Amino acid sequence: TETAIEKIGHFLQKDGKSSSEFGLRVQVVRDGCSGNSYDIQIGNISDAISAGDKIFEFKNVTVIIEKLSYMFVIGSQLDYVETLLMSGFQITNPNVKRSCSCGSSFSVK
Repeated sequence: TETAIEKIGHFLQKDGKSSSEFGLRVQVVRDGCSGNSYDIQIGNISDAISAGDKIFEFKNVTVIIEKLSYMFVIGSQLDYVETLLMSGFQITNPNVKRSCSCGSSFSVK
């Protein structure tokens, strides 16, 4: 989403990292009561290319999807949400079969 693009740029700038060298890296990891969760952090684009990760460019920012995680997130939408209780990146994933009650882990179809 536009909000996610803006926030990625904001966090890169805040950390003093160039958007031509760094992007937001998403990885699905085995974790939580439903089996999987997302690990979202700033990642180096060169390292991602060397590792064979999927690279997506949106306007002036890059989203990196770890190569083994790609099949779990195909068709997903990345957003940034701010509420009174929390703020952070949120992934709307059509491949999710079920998620835990706290919303931090999921299983896929």
